[in-house]
Amino acid sequence: MSIHVLILLLLAPVVAQFEAPRPIELELIRALPVEGATEPSGLTILANRLFVVSDNDDRTIFELRIRETSANLTPHVRFAAPPLDGVAKLDFEGISHDKKGDFYLVSESTSRVLRVSQDGRTAEWVTPDIREVGRKKGLFQIVNGGLEGVACVSPQQFFLCAERQARGILKVRVRDGQTETEAWNCDERDWDSPYGRPPDFSDLYLEKDRLFALMRSDEGVAEMRRDGERFHARQFWSFGRTLRDPAYSYRDSTYGKAEGLSMDRKRIYLILDNNTDTRSNNEQDARPLFFIFKRPN
Repeated sequence: MSIHVLILLLLAPVVAQFEAPRPIELELIRALPVEGATEPSGLTILANRLFVVSDNDDRTIFELRIRETSANLTPHVRFAAPPLDGVAKLDFEGISHDKKGDFYLVSESTSRVLRVSQDGRTAEWVTPDIREVGRKKGLFQIVNGGLEGVACVSPQQFFLCAERQARGILKVRVRDGQTETEAWNCDERDWDSPYGRPPDFSDLYLEKDRLFALMRSDEGVAEMRRDGERFHARQFWSFGRTLRDPAYSYRDSTYGKAEGLSMDRKRIYLILDNNTDTRSNNEQDARPLFFIFKRPN
């Protein structure tokens, strides 16, 4: 055996540790047009029911009801967030919940988390504006690059994601009226971009101690693991093939992007925000889409 072959064999296990995660293409179970609110922006599952927020409705949490030929958004609770000086639009971009059943919404325009009681009668801001800590890590540098998703660990602790340029993950704890915030810049990819777009996050999903991120530009879902000062993608599940299928694509490829993510043990649920763009196969159909995928083992 030559010395060069021996060196390659010895280095192989080391190189394997740094290889990009191999993408797994998700298997589509159902694709349904969404009737109701026009711009879905966040998705969560509570007691086997799906709930949605829309970034053009500051007062409503919707329930997503799956029908035979469509998924229908109907108002679940109405609420009134405490007003903030100088804020005209709250722009809710993500939704999560705690074990009791209260909802947590993340507002991009205020960079805060809002708690909404399960009956909608109580709404309160549970975090202050958290942009200052994120900016020190290079987050929140551009307009429309703010908070996009929330995952509730407990009523006092949350994971949040910053959308883009730079994208990032934040962990927020509220204790005795004080807020502790950690931030990580996640702009470095663990693989080459399949579409040549800047990296981004558009939602988060927490399953016990496993944190998953929806990557709109890369058209996939990745499990994120913290390693020292970085979050790495442990595995990447792609839904790009489905989005590019003429049966589901939109006329302007800028739109029709995944905005909401949730899961259970067997399935992955995604909802798109198409900004009222029309479908490639039907220029009269401007409805968003809801996808159910088989969850890989």
